[in-house]
Amino acid sequence: MGRTLEVLSTSNIFSPYKILTYPEVLMAAKAGAALPPINLEINLTNTCNQSCTWCTYGYLHERREELKPELIIDLLRESKELGVQSVTWTGGGEPTVYKHLVEVVSAAVECGFAQGMNTNGSRLNERLMELLTQNFSYVRFSVDAGTSETYSRTHRVPINAYDKIIANISTLVEKRNQAGSKLTVGFSFLVDNSNVGDMAGAARLAKSIGVDYFQLKPIVNYIESNVQFEATSRLWEAMEAQLDETFALEDEKYKVHFLGHKFTDIKLQQQYYGRTYNQCRGNELLATVGADGSVDVCCAYKGHKDWSFGNLNETGFKEIWASEQRSKVLGQIDVAMCPPLCKAHEINKLLHYVGNFDAHKEFV
Repeated sequence: MGRTLEVLSTSNIFSPYKILTYPEVLMAAKAGAALPPINLEINLTNTCNQSCTWCTYGYLHERREELKPELIIDLLRESKELGVQSVTWTGGGEPTVYKHLVEVVSAAVECGFAQGMNTNGSRLNERLMELLTQNFSYVRFSVDAGTSETYSRTHRVPINAYDKIIANISTLVEKRNQAGSKLTVGFSFLVDNSNVGDMAGAARLAKSIGVDYFQLKPIVNYIESNVQFEATSRLWEAMEAQLDETFALEDEKYKVHFLGHKFTDIKLQQQYYGRTYNQCRGNELLATVGADGSVDVCCAYKGHKDWSFGNLNETGFKEIWASEQRSKVLGQIDVAMCPPLCKAHEINKLLHYVGNFDAHKEFV
């Protein structure tokens, strides 16, 4: 691929080099000490109002679990005491179907967290738009299509759902601009053979409704994903044919974030998907809580009890984070067996480099 994400840009919100701005983390990693959690990912519910063909967490939806609001508020307070700086509301299920969303977002505001949300955008209303523009750093919409037909087929929703969601995003952008809000609005496009033909068209549409960026990435290949990413030549050729057209849309206000390293790593199945390290430290920075109350090792193992540190319905977050069970689970991680495209991968590569580089380092 000729196009890659400009990871060293100081304005690139997806740069893995963000971790270099935390010298205390780098020093702790080099010393082999515990790392502080920075981001807390919360799955409010396992209920979803869509049924995407490639859903990473489709196996959780039938459980229909959700977190109690009082449990979330306790979690937020304890995680703040541990040094967590941001909260991401995501799935699991669709966060906007959670009936206590306003209450828990308000609690996160009181704690002083930066907040982000990943959503399908189908349930946006005036109150939610106000909530987002006033309190969030970003919202990213999982759209994955440039036409109603593709959206209906891949998200398994009525044919008119797409136009409503695009209208919702457009309205949010207008309200954001009117309010002078700093909210960043993104349009996410997961690509496979079923929707690759929509890629450039979706990027044009995203720009026309005023979002800040178009994110292009492969299907996440987690443990029980409905569909696995296909590294076939046909898919790659179809993407290549549209990349120049897609990137030509960029200007000062609109960026295309092509996560090229993920597309490269997915091809490295015989090289552990590009893992050059033998230890996962990144999960320590990214605390993950499922809708069943489980504090999990990472987002790839949600709902798998063997990879749970403990459950908030039984034990507080700080106690779980310092527990023997967490140490036991961390000790059983074999990165060679982990699924590809994990969120901590690029962080792990950097921490491994910082901790192990010793080749004439005196000569800068």
